[in-house]
Amino acid sequence: MAEVDKGDNVEKKLRLGVIGAGSWAVASHLPNFAKRDEVEFVAVARKGRDLLEKIKNDFGFEVASEDYRDVLDAGIDICLVSSPTVNHHEHAKAALEAGAHVLVEKPVTIDPAEAWDLVETAERAGLHLVCSFGWNFLPMIQGAKRLMEEPEAARQQESGYPRQGQRGEPMADAEDEQGERYL
Repeated sequence: MAEVDKGDNVEKKLRLGVIGAGSWAVASHLPNFAKRDEVEFVAVARKGRDLLEKIKNDFGFEVASEDYRDVLDAGIDICLVSSPTVNHHEHAKAALEAGAHVLVEKPVTIDPAEAWDLVETAERAGLHLVCSFGWNFLPMIQGAKRLMEEPEAARQQESGYPRQGQRGEPMADAEDEQGERYL
Protein backbone atom coordinates (compact mmCIF):
# COMPACT_ATOMS: atom_id res chain seq x y z
CA MET A 1 0.00 0.00 0.00
CA ALA A 2 1.15 3.51 -0.78
CA GLU A 3 1.28 6.00 2.07
CA VAL A 4 0.10 9.57 1.64
CA ASP A 5 1.17 12.06 4.31
CA LYS A 6 -1.71 14.29 5.39
CA GLY A 7 -0.12 16.16 8.25
CA ASP A 8 -0.56 14.15 11.43
CA ASN A 9 -2.36 11.34 9.62
CA VAL A 10 -0.82 8.94 7.15
CA GLU A 11 -3.42 7.63 4.75
CA LYS A 12 -2.85 4.25 3.15
CA LYS A 13 -3.96 3.96 -0.46
CA LEU A 14 -4.78 0.70 -2.20
CA ARG A 15 -2.81 0.37 -5.41
CA LEU A 16 -5.26 -0.72 -8.14
CA GLY A 17 -4.37 -2.76 -11.19
CA VAL A 18 -6.86 -3.54 -13.94
CA ILE A 19 -6.52 -6.46 -16.32
CA GLY A 20 -9.02 -6.14 -19.16
CA ALA A 21 -10.42 -2.62 -19.28
CA GLY A 22 -13.38 -3.25 -21.54
CA SER A 23 -16.69 -1.43 -21.76
CA TRP A 24 -18.09 -2.61 -18.42
CA ALA A 25 -14.89 -1.88 -16.51
CA VAL A 26 -14.74 1.62 -18.00
CA ALA A 27 -18.46 2.35 -17.60
CA SER A 28 -18.94 0.93 -14.10
CA HIS A 29 -15.94 -0.36 -12.17
CA LEU A 30 -13.45 2.43 -12.83
CA PRO A 31 -15.85 5.32 -12.11
CA ASN A 32 -16.82 3.59 -8.85
CA PHE A 33 -13.18 3.05 -7.86
CA ALA A 34 -12.55 6.73 -8.72
CA LYS A 35 -15.09 7.75 -6.05
CA ARG A 36 -12.93 6.10 -3.39
CA ASP A 37 -10.22 8.27 -1.82
CA GLU A 38 -8.29 5.21 -0.68
CA VAL A 39 -7.77 3.86 -4.22
CA GLU A 40 -4.78 4.84 -6.36
CA PHE A 41 -4.96 4.00 -10.09
CA VAL A 42 -1.62 2.33 -10.81
CA ALA A 43 -1.68 0.04 -13.86
CA VAL A 44 -4.07 -1.02 -16.59
CA ALA A 45 -3.82 -3.64 -19.34
CA ARG A 46 -6.00 -4.23 -22.37
CA LYS A 47 -5.59 -4.87 -26.07
CA GLY A 48 -5.77 -1.88 -28.41
CA ARG A 49 -3.21 0.89 -27.95
CA ASP A 50 -5.50 3.86 -28.70
CA LEU A 51 -8.19 2.91 -26.18
CA LEU A 52 -5.52 1.88 -23.67
CA GLU A 53 -3.95 5.36 -23.82
CA LYS A 54 -7.37 7.03 -23.50
CA ILE A 55 -8.19 4.97 -20.39
CA LYS A 56 -4.74 5.70 -18.94
CA ASN A 57 -5.22 9.43 -19.41
CA ASP A 58 -8.90 9.55 -18.40
CA PHE A 59 -8.34 7.73 -15.10
CA GLY A 60 -4.74 8.71 -14.37
CA PHE A 61 -3.06 5.31 -14.46
CA GLU A 62 0.75 5.38 -14.12
CA VAL A 63 1.27 2.28 -16.29
CA ALA A 64 -0.64 1.19 -19.40
CA SER A 65 0.28 -1.95 -21.30
CA GLU A 66 -1.12 -4.59 -23.60
CA ASP A 67 0.64 -7.22 -21.42
CA TYR A 68 -1.16 -8.03 -18.17
CA ARG A 69 2.12 -8.99 -16.50
CA ASP A 70 3.11 -5.32 -16.50
CA VAL A 71 0.12 -4.64 -14.22
CA LEU A 72 1.37 -7.26 -11.75
CA ASP A 73 4.95 -5.93 -11.93
CA ALA A 74 3.69 -2.46 -10.94
CA GLY A 75 3.23 -3.57 -7.32
CA ILE A 76 -0.55 -3.57 -6.91
CA ASP A 77 -2.62 -4.34 -3.79
CA ILE A 78 -5.95 -4.96 -5.51
CA CYS A 79 -6.72 -6.17 -9.02
CA LEU A 80 -9.85 -5.98 -11.15
CA VAL A 81 -9.96 -8.85 -13.66
CA SER A 82 -12.40 -7.87 -16.36
CA SER A 83 -10.75 -9.58 -19.30
CA PRO A 84 -12.56 -12.07 -21.57
CA THR A 85 -13.86 -14.99 -19.49
CA VAL A 86 -11.54 -17.48 -21.16
CA ASN A 87 -8.62 -15.59 -19.53
CA HIS A 88 -10.10 -15.12 -16.04
CA HIS A 89 -8.34 -18.11 -14.48
CA GLU A 90 -4.90 -17.21 -15.80
CA HIS A 91 -5.23 -13.50 -14.94
CA ALA A 92 -6.85 -13.90 -11.51
CA LYS A 93 -4.43 -16.64 -10.46
CA ALA A 94 -1.43 -14.55 -11.52
CA ALA A 95 -2.77 -11.55 -9.58
CA LEU A 96 -3.33 -13.68 -6.46
CA GLU A 97 0.14 -15.18 -6.77
CA ALA A 98 1.52 -11.63 -7.05
CA GLY A 99 -0.11 -10.85 -3.69
CA ALA A 100 -3.14 -8.84 -4.82
CA HIS A 101 -6.73 -9.16 -3.65
CA VAL A 102 -8.88 -9.87 -6.74
CA LEU A 103 -12.28 -8.71 -7.95
CA VAL A 104 -13.15 -10.88 -10.95
CA GLU A 105 -16.01 -10.30 -13.33
CA LYS A 106 -18.62 -12.97 -13.87
CA PRO A 107 -18.55 -15.70 -14.88
CA VAL A 108 -15.52 -16.39 -12.74
CA THR A 109 -14.22 -19.08 -15.11
CA ILE A 110 -15.57 -21.37 -17.78
CA ASP A 111 -14.43 -24.54 -15.99
CA PRO A 112 -15.69 -24.94 -12.40
CA ALA A 113 -12.45 -26.69 -11.44
CA GLU A 114 -10.55 -23.53 -12.37
CA ALA A 115 -12.88 -21.45 -10.18
CA TRP A 116 -12.18 -23.75 -7.22
CA ASP A 117 -8.48 -23.48 -7.97
CA LEU A 118 -8.77 -19.69 -7.61
CA VAL A 119 -10.60 -20.10 -4.29
CA GLU A 120 -7.87 -22.41 -2.99
CA THR A 121 -5.11 -20.09 -4.23
CA ALA A 122 -6.72 -17.10 -2.47
CA GLU A 123 -7.21 -19.07 0.77
CA ARG A 124 -3.60 -20.28 0.79
CA ALA A 125 -2.35 -16.73 0.27
CA GLY A 126 -4.77 -15.18 2.79
CA LEU A 127 -6.24 -12.95 0.09
CA HIS A 128 -9.76 -12.00 -0.91
CA LEU A 129 -11.24 -13.32 -4.16
CA VAL A 130 -14.54 -11.60 -4.92
CA CYS A 131 -16.85 -12.18 -7.85
CA SER A 132 -18.62 -9.12 -9.18
CA PHE A 133 -22.22 -9.97 -8.31
CA GLY A 134 -23.06 -6.53 -6.90
CA TRP A 135 -26.80 -6.88 -7.35
CA ASN A 136 -26.84 -9.58 -4.64
CA PHE A 137 -26.52 -6.84 -2.04
CA LEU A 138 -29.34 -4.56 -3.22
CA PRO A 139 -32.26 -4.42 -0.76
CA MET A 140 -34.69 -5.55 -3.46
CA ILE A 141 -32.63 -8.69 -4.18
CA GLN A 142 -32.13 -9.43 -0.47
CA GLY A 143 -35.91 -9.14 -0.01
CA ALA A 144 -36.55 -11.45 -2.95
CA LYS A 145 -34.10 -13.99 -1.52
CA ARG A 146 -35.89 -13.87 1.83
CA LEU A 147 -39.23 -14.42 0.10
CA MET A 148 -37.83 -17.43 -1.81
CA GLU A 149 -36.50 -18.91 1.43
CA GLU A 150 -39.81 -18.30 3.22
CA PRO A 151 -42.57 -19.37 0.81
CA GLU A 152 -45.37 -18.60 3.26
CA ALA A 153 -44.15 -15.01 3.59
CA ALA A 154 -44.08 -14.73 -0.19
CA ARG A 155 -47.72 -15.79 -0.43
CA GLN A 156 -48.77 -13.29 2.20
CA GLN A 157 -46.80 -10.26 1.06
CA GLU A 158 -47.23 -8.03 -1.96
CA SER A 159 -43.98 -6.92 -3.55
CA GLY A 160 -44.71 -3.25 -2.88
CA TYR A 161 -43.88 -2.38 -6.49
CA PRO A 162 -46.68 -1.47 -8.90
CA ARG A 163 -46.99 -3.98 -11.68
CA GLN A 164 -46.47 -2.45 -15.11
CA GLY A 165 -46.78 -3.61 -18.66
CA GLN A 166 -44.12 -3.11 -21.32
CA ARG A 167 -45.23 0.48 -21.95
CA GLY A 168 -45.39 1.39 -18.25
CA GLU A 169 -49.17 1.20 -17.95
CA PRO A 170 -50.57 -0.48 -14.79
CA MET A 171 -51.36 -4.16 -15.24
CA ALA A 172 -54.54 -5.74 -14.00
CA ASP A 173 -54.16 -8.48 -11.42
CA ALA A 174 -54.17 -11.90 -13.03
CA GLU A 175 -55.20 -15.27 -11.68
CA ASP A 176 -54.42 -18.78 -12.83
CA GLU A 177 -57.06 -21.45 -13.45
CA GLN A 178 -57.21 -22.32 -9.72
CA GLY A 179 -57.77 -18.70 -8.72
CA GLU A 180 -54.18 -18.13 -7.45
CA ARG A 181 -52.94 -14.62 -8.10
CA TYR A 182 -49.79 -14.01 -10.09
CA LEU A 183 -47.44 -11.58 -8.38
